[in-house]
Amino acid sequence: MEKTLNVLHDLFAAMKKEVKRYLHIVEPKTTNPSNDYERMLVRKALGIEYARKKRIKQMIQKLNEWLDEGNEKDLTQYELIELYADLRLECFALQAFSQHVEDARVLDYETDENELDKMQESVQAQVNEFQTILDDIQSKWVEPSTSKEVELKQTIHSDRPTFSVGSLL
Repeated sequence: MEKTLNVLHDLFAAMKKEVKRYLHIVEPKTTNPSNDYERMLVRKALGIEYARKKRIKQMIQKLNEWLDEGNEKDLTQYELIELYADLRLECFALQAFSQHVEDARVLDYETDENELDKMQESVQAQVNEFQTILDDIQSKWVEPSTSKEVELKQTIHSDRPTFSVGSLL
């Protein structure tokens, strides 16, 4: 589990850098937007990304605490579920961040086009890595069904009558 926590720590540190770069690119546009749509889009994206930056910082602190405890302490079931929930939230936030980067490309910011492309590629790699880690964590606290449990569920459900829309009227 320590290896997973280290990977997560590095991933969150990279995400924090990406958010800082994005804010550096987009924030100047708040002072001089071209139209009301751009003003609304930029302010909304900045608000979301500032909140995300704060969550990332808190997550890095939590990961540091868990890593400082060392190998002698494994995460409890509750901590694993809490970590899984936090990671699901950040995976969703990463997808929103991807959309914000795409919007920045559409709004034609005065920045190197390759910088936004690199940021987008980085975000996609982070989403893929997140999904792998989420699957790994979920496998640690979800036990696979045994063949007897599957047979029992099938026999219980096979005796149940099926309804159609017409039969319910």
